[in-house]
Amino acid sequence: EGTACRRTCSRLTLPGDPTGAPAFLIEGELHEYLRNDHWSSPSVTGSALLVSTANPYPVVTNGCARLVHDYQKSMFPQYDIYFLLARPGDWAPLRLFHHGRPVGEDLRLEHLLAFDFDFVLFIGFKENEFTWQLASARPSFCLTDTFPHPDLPDGLFHGVLSHRAVEQHRDLLLVGGSYDDSVFYPDRRCEELVLAVGRIHPDKSQLELVQSYRR
Repeated sequence: EGTACRRTCSRLTLPGDPTGAPAFLIEGELHEYLRNDHWSSPSVTGSALLVSTANPYPVVTNGCARLVHDYQKSMFPQYDIYFLLARPGDWAPLRLFHHGRPVGEDLRLEHLLAFDFDFVLFIGFKENEFTWQLASARPSFCLTDTFPHPDLPDGLFHGVLSHRAVEQHRDLLLVGGSYDDSVFYPDRRCEELVLAVGRIHPDKSQLELVQSYRR
């Protein structure tokens, strides 16, 4: 899963990481795109669209839905985030949300583009006429468990975010996991033991993430 991030030089670190160790490494076009944003400004300067088949509404029921929820809440603090829910399987658009509330009924591409989103982030991806046109119409990125991934067309995205990579790419951003920073925060010293319970998936580097909590 992903988390809110801040930029330090050419690296990104997790907020509240007591080690200050780089969590992500970015290069190429993705680096240039993110560098042009006002990371230090808390004010909203634009809007963005997240697209996924994982639905965090009315409640979060799985890890991917948690990621979608967290990304809307804290990943892009300077953007007003909309969420487009797609149907599992064929990725047909089902519902548009804004701050957790459904927005209108018209999900035609021209209506969505009228919001003039600065960029689109797909959480997973399946190619069809709608998703291809949406990704082509705005600067678009995609998050996937592992890279390369057979569902990602070459050349469609400005950059790819992934938990794991088996080969390097100039526009690949490796991301760690997300956590609730009201639970895990700097200088928390009272616990002798930190217990994490969850499904450990080899493509998501969750074991490495959990092992770093103590540090």
